[in-house]
Amino acid sequence: MLGAWLAARPGVREQVRISTRTGVRGGLGAAAVRTAARGSLDRLGVGSVDLFWAHVEDRGTDLDETDAALGALVTGGLATRLGASNHAPWRVERARAAAAAQGVAAFDAVQYRHSYVLPRPGAALPDSGHMLFDAVAADTGATRNQVVLAWIMTGGHGRTGLAGELAVGPAWPLVGVSRTAQLDEPLDARDLHLIEEHRAVLDGAA
Repeated sequence: MLGAWLAARPGVREQVRISTRTGVRGGLGAAAVRTAARGSLDRLGVGSVDLFWAHVEDRGTDLDETDAALGALVTGGLATRLGASNHAPWRVERARAAAAAQGVAAFDAVQYRHSYVLPRPGAALPDSGHMLFDAVAADTGATRNQVVLAWIMTGGHGRTGLAGELAVGPAWPLVGVSRTAQLDEPLDARDLHLIEEHRAVLDGAA
């Protein structure tokens, strides 16, 4: 569908960012990565993608093999960047170290498995951390999702990390919808202004 949309609109490719993924079927072996990448590019009708995701861990394949295959996509101009989703953090770091040792492109994007709606482990919160998101939503007249999206889009992710260190890099929410009407809620979150008191509550949970 996206390939047909792009084909019908010459010049649009340069105005959008495209990512694709592999790993659910066939794992992350070299042959599987190459086949998945070529298949996606053919279906999209493009020569490269901006971000190629290793979508699910494959602990049955050596990391060196996966890193080499993914790195070849970047070297060959088929992908600009590499990302990992549904990977344990220690696996991402081990993969990055292995890629560095090989001198190939490494993961530089991570898709977290859990939503920002969930409080971080160990946060000093009431029995249900969602009470804080509900309280801000009630104050603003917005939905819980809109509160979280507004917080992310205005820098909530860039405060401090789990151990107090400064969080690195931007974060973007991924919104999955099946109907056009479902886009209204996240798009309206752009207009939600959170006051400092609300931000402090949300920062404490995140």
